[in-house]
Amino acid sequence: MIDLKDNVVIGIAGRHNVGKSTMADHFLRCFIRDGVDNRVFLECGDAIRNFLGNSINANFDKINKIKTNPVIRDILEVIGPSYERHYGINLTIAFLNDAFKQTVKPALFIISGIRTPAEVSWIKDHKGNLILIRRPVYDIDGNIQTIEPLPTEKMLESFAYDIVISNDNTVEVFHHILDYYYSELLKSSWFESMTSVEP
Repeated sequence: MIDLKDNVVIGIAGRHNVGKSTMADHFLRCFIRDGVDNRVFLECGDAIRNFLGNSINANFDKINKIKTNPVIRDILEVIGPSYERHYGINLTIAFLNDAFKQTVKPALFIISGIRTPAEVSWIKDHKGNLILIRRPVYDIDGNIQTIEPLPTEKMLESFAYDIVISNDNTVEVFHHILDYYYSELLKSSWFESMTSVEP
């Protein structure tokens, strides 16, 4: 059983469709199994999707369903920088700060969709652990394709990560890899400094 002595913040970064949600779900299930009751899952993109939904009077679920539409994705990509340029407010950071403020602590925070320097700084400012997932894209002949990154993905490889995970096999293999990294995370001095683990 894991007893939280301080907030545990885990940030998950990676390009579109690399397995960030899969990892977040997997880790959440592991923490539930190990007795962590006070846990919060946040998706950075929800801040922008909430703003768009409120602006056009569409509910969040509807925006979430169409977020993979290339036109909608282009719109979502520019909303955050444009809002910050005009009003001086980073929507994602405001979203994370509000969630952090409203949560009873200590708590586990798993935050997916980290992509910008401000989001990386937020994770580090909260003594968090930052994880990058990489996943190659193959063509029909099995060759690795070069896919142009989205504007918000271009800086991903420039950040300093605590863990880098390669998701280059089947979903089943990826879950085994995540089990390994979860167990390693629990043994790390970073995690042990904020928790106590009972057999």
